[in-house]
Amino acid sequence: MGKLLSHWRNADPALKAFLLGVFFLGINTGIISSAFNNYLNDSFSLTSGQRGFLEFPREFPGFILIFITGLLAALPVRQWAVITSLLTAVGVAGLGFLSPSYHLMLVWMLLWSTGSHLFMTVESVMGLNLAKAGGQGRRLGQISGMTNFAAIAGAGLVWLFAKTAGPGVYRLAFLAAALASVASAVLFARLKTGSGDALPAGKRFVLRSRYKLYYLLNILFGARKQIFLTFAPWVLVTVYGASPALMAGLSMVAYFLGTVFRQAFGALTDKIGERKMFMADAVILLFICAGFAFS
Repeated sequence: MGKLLSHWRNADPALKAFLLGVFFLGINTGIISSAFNNYLNDSFSLTSGQRGFLEFPREFPGFILIFITGLLAALPVRQWAVITSLLTAVGVAGLGFLSPSYHLMLVWMLLWSTGSHLFMTVESVMGLNLAKAGGQGRRLGQISGMTNFAAIAGAGLVWLFAKTAGPGVYRLAFLAAALASVASAVLFARLKTGSGDALPAGKRFVLRSRYKLYYLLNILFGARKQIFLTFAPWVLVTVYGASPALMAGLSMVAYFLGTVFRQAFGALTDKIGERKMFMADAVILLFICAGFAFS
């Protein structure tokens, strides 16, 4: 622990500001992912069909990301990070305090989702630009670790609010998420010009027939992931009556296990190869999804 603190004290100020910004946005992610399904059920009483349809506008910003990044291409990446943090803050605050109707909620959700998707492109670029030569993998690991730790903290806040605030849990949780996003915007704004600002060199989109299996697997993986992440928590909330506190507790456990096993699975992949890991992943998820379907 002392060695870790020593490394932190001696780290580049720009890197510390960046990682703290990532941490606060990670808190936002942990809060939203833990509370969103309960919020939708308790506030708008959506049907399963309505919940499924809601994923289209929620994921739409990710689909048009190529156009959004084109509009922002003239700006330094550092400013992208500030914009994404502020968009997320406004969207989450709107969800908590300015969503008396379903349609208004959609507006705020689109803002939050746009900020979240845009930061996915910014995070790695800034992190790699702040890495030393040969240290890119280590930097990505630091970002991943900080994000997971922050998500655990965010889920912990939801659990605490659910235990103490009663019906006010969502307002408190979304207020905390908005404040965390504002804090990340302040930290990113403090980065000096040139810190993580360089854009990656433009590369042509690659489309080759010999990669068709890879493309197909990505489509299937994305579809399965989206369906499961949409309806697995929804089943727990609407069918089994999982409370916000329980969902937050499950999120904390999931984030913690992900942190613990991620490196182990990486080492196992190096040992047995990617193909066997993909096959094992598919078989395990088959049983998990079947368990949800028939339980």
